[in-house]
Amino acid sequence: MAEHAVRTVGRPSLSRRGTSPEVKARVPEALREALLERAQREHKRPSTVLREALEAYLKAS
Repeated sequence: MAEHAVRTVGRPSLSRRGTSPEVKARVPEALREALLERAQREHKRPSTVLREALEAYLKAS
């Protein structure tokens, strides 16, 4: 009998249950370009850079 591996689609959840909540925002093109440049420079995904920046901002306030 063959065993079947369970495959999931996408990245693992950042939450303990289910899918991670999603936050969307519109930004000026210059800010988007700066984000993409920073992500590339740090070898990170843009979502990781955004998450880290938001966490740092909220901790500082």
